[in-house]
Amino acid sequence: MVLACGRAFKAGGGTIDLDRPSRRYWLVRGPEEREYLLEEVASVDRSAPALRRMPLLPFRRPVSLPPKLARAAANLARIVPGERVLDPFLGTGALLAEAGLLGGRLYGVDRDPAMVRGALQNLAYLGVSAEELAVGDARTVDFGDARRTFSAIVTDPPYGRSASTGGVETAELVSEVVQRWSERLAPEGRIVLIVPSGGPPPSVPGVLRFRVPVRVHRSLTREFCLFERSPATRSSR
Repeated sequence: MVLACGRAFKAGGGTIDLDRPSRRYWLVRGPEEREYLLEEVASVDRSAPALRRMPLLPFRRPVSLPPKLARAAANLARIVPGERVLDPFLGTGALLAEAGLLGGRLYGVDRDPAMVRGALQNLAYLGVSAEELAVGDARTVDFGDARRTFSAIVTDPPYGRSASTGGVETAELVSEVVQRWSERLAPEGRIVLIVPSGGPPPSVPGVLRFRVPVRVHRSLTREFCLFERSPATRSSR
């Protein structure tokens, strides 16, 4: 099959250079012994996330989402270049960093000015810039244009005893924040929410498309949840 495909490709005017190929193909054997010829359209540098680990960044905190999992969350949100991406619980900026490396336009909120300054340091270190980062309560704070919509919300809320929520019960805070900003999602907008494992599904406007537990640290498991806006919840703005 491979030889036949090669001959047909050359007969159609193509050239084959095994030393410096411009295209790569893979022959895969599938169900019922059927063979599939697949073209490689992109490659992933699996060593790159290791260079973005927390110990290597200028602003560090004991607990932060590992870059591989932050990239997985950004991929779930299907971020493409030029889309506006919001993280209303900014933290060290791990999620926005991965969204920015995918070409997203970045917006973030955190109640702690030190976290916002630190996130800016980490983004700059990784060669990523943010459109706007705001200090304040994500239930009330806004950006320069209050009518601005977002293609994706990607966030890892501050669960745990060390989390800073301003005295508000965490689940209540997350529900209010996500409810508020989901009203600013564009049609076909996506929400990726990382929550404690084992609890009830988060109350988020839209359709739950994906929910899977992921081991974040040795004793910490979170669920990655993907929601999509349904026609009934789309904003008219």
